Amino acid sequence: MKPTKPTKPIEPTKSITLQQKSVSESDFISTVPQPKCYLCGTEGHILYSGLKDKLFGAPGSWTLRECNNRSCGLVWLDPQPLEEEMLKAYRVYYTRHSNRGGFAAHADDLHEPQHSSGETHRLSFVGRAFQYLKRGFLASAYGYTKNVNLWQELAGYLLYLNPLLTQRIHHGVRLLPCRMKGRLLDLGCGDGNFMLFMKSLGWQVEGTEVDPQAAELARKAGLTVHLGEIRKLGLADESYDAIVLNHVLEHVHDPLAQLKECHRLLKPGGQIRVLLPNLKSLGHQKFHRAWRGLEPPRHIHQFTPEALRLVSEKAGFECEVISLAAGAAFFHQSSTFLRQKKSSSTTPLGWLRRLSALFFALKESLLIMRQPLIGEELLMVGRRKRDFQVGKIGIAMAVYNPNPQHFLQQLESIQLQDFRNWICVIAFDSPKEELLSDPSIARVLADSRFMIHENKFRMGFKLNFEKAAREALKQRVDAIAFSDQDDVWYPHKLSRLARELELHGPGSLVHSDMNFFSEDGLRAEQTVWQLEERGVGQVHSREVLARNVVTGASSLFDAELAARFIDIPDEIDFHDHWFALVASLHGGVHPVFEPLHAYRVHAANVVGVVPFEGILRFPRHSPMRDWPDKLRAGWLKVHAIFQAATKSGLRFRWLDRVMHGSSGDFGLFLFVQGLVLFRRDRPLSRHSFMEGAGKFVSLFLPAREEPAE
Repeated sequence: MKPTKPTKPIEPTKSITLQQKSVSESDFISTVPQPKCYLCGTEGHILYSGLKDKLFGAPGSWTLRECNNRSCGLVWLDPQPLEEEMLKAYRVYYTRHSNRGGFAAHADDLHEPQHSSGETHRLSFVGRAFQYLKRGFLASAYGYTKNVNLWQELAGYLLYLNPLLTQRIHHGVRLLPCRMKGRLLDLGCGDGNFMLFMKSLGWQVEGTEVDPQAAELARKAGLTVHLGEIRKLGLADESYDAIVLNHVLEHVHDPLAQLKECHRLLKPGGQIRVLLPNLKSLGHQKFHRAWRGLEPPRHIHQFTPEALRLVSEKAGFECEVISLAAGAAFFHQSSTFLRQKKSSSTTPLGWLRRLSALFFALKESLLIMRQPLIGEELLMVGRRKRDFQVGKIGIAMAVYNPNPQHFLQQLESIQLQDFRNWICVIAFDSPKEELLSDPSIARVLADSRFMIHENKFRMGFKLNFEKAAREALKQRVDAIAFSDQDDVWYPHKLSRLARELELHGPGSLVHSDMNFFSEDGLRAEQTVWQLEERGVGQVHSREVLARNVVTGASSLFDAELAARFIDIPDEIDFHDHWFALVASLHGGVHPVFEPLHAYRVHAANVVGVVPFEGILRFPRHSPMRDWPDKLRAGWLKVHAIFQAATKSGLRFRWLDRVMHGSSGDFGLFLFVQGLVLFRRDRPLSRHSFMEGAGKFVSLFLPAREEPAE
């Protein structure tokens, strides 16, 4: 299509920014028509017309079209500026000045301020205190423990009392967990403020920037910045552990090609974060054409959650799209000025406007709990899929004197799995002849995928599961699943768990919720997780040490890691607890909030389903004089598990070592953890209180001597 130019000059706004320059004829931006949606090809209708750049004075009058396809909803400029003309829209943009004032600024203003030389501004006492608490918060929430001591991490928990502030801190690291010395690429890095912050947290940072002046500002701070469009830089394949696009994707003409290039640059399992304005936000619903997120002509595309998910999946990412309210106050203030046709960078902020923006941010933060995609910004949390596929699953089943009918139901449910490439090792801890003489059972076991082993002597359920897993690993499987002898698996159980394990990659364990029913077949209305109030989201090793959240029969575990840690220490009572602990220190323990099998409850269950009965529950009919000994025994048990795991080669973080490996804190940290988790995870809160009390008792109250017989 033939580029067009406006026929007459457009008067620049006079009070745009302090740095704005006059606009000459050579500044006019050439355009090309774009009547159809970039993503799905559907024609669009006009959403807004006659839009002008009141922020930075770029010339032109602009129209936005909205895609008629509701499953997409992309909004774009029509006509669009030519790519080679886009620098004209950035002549006085905030990334060219060290006194920042744009989208990146509202997120990064919680970072420790930096000069372009890289030197840190002197902070007030309140500022230093906040930085101290923030680093402690990031250590506990994301693992950024570099130069953070134990007391600082505990102090960081105080910030949970201010949800608006914690949202800003989450936003500030783009929800990226720590990867010490991992390589991070900030695409469209501007003046490098975010890069400096992430470098201070332990990342090896690089950036790309198309604006030479912005890139020079970042380089003055000692940062590595590649100048040019990312597809023309020739960066090596699979070079980075994480890539961040902070308000970048809406600026580019070809966002799909941009994301595909990011996919090429990421290592398998590498993470990507894409942050941009949310067209379905509460702010856009309120301010409409004056909403700060539109910003023509620099924002070529405006994304809905559906459009962002669509373009991310087309690029090959496994992704989730969420919204954030961290910038709600900034968006509200800027949009208010734009609606009043004033400049958001030169007009002073009155206390009424500040208060109004604060109330708006609080309102959005509360509404986002019920309407998760109403925040001012969208965040795509994505990952490049690892080269890890679950092609074959080994099922380890431990059997001891099963009910023949129940045993048959378990076998048939395994045989009917829609994931077909499995082998099932059945380790009998009791004589098998009578059971195998049942014609129905013999018919099922004729399937060559079942492999039968009989122990020469009684091993017990834990060692029997260990033996079954060992035999399964000999079959070169990719993952290990455990099976009880009398449950019923749903047909899609293995395929669902396999997909989830592939998503999280090597070293991971995934586990699902369960329905449960009694011996007579009556199914309960609640699931196991609901009845026991399991805090399955807690997967830190310090929580798994205190109490196990994984039921073996609901889990699937990376076979390579299982082989490395196949020897279960004597101090650990349950096989599933051991493998959950191992996974928590490697790829993580990941829940699937869906019942994938029916757990049978009967008198012979080793554990069974135990409803949560309260924070201060003690065994019934337990005399008060016995409580100190019971508390002491609980602490010593967890302490013994920690020591045994350490001897087995597991490497724990310093907080794990302090909480479970020593008595020097008198149980204080466990009490603090119990208080913090009181509302979020009551079972873990109870375990923390009890373990902390046991640690205290073991130091100050002597054990009662047993009377001589």
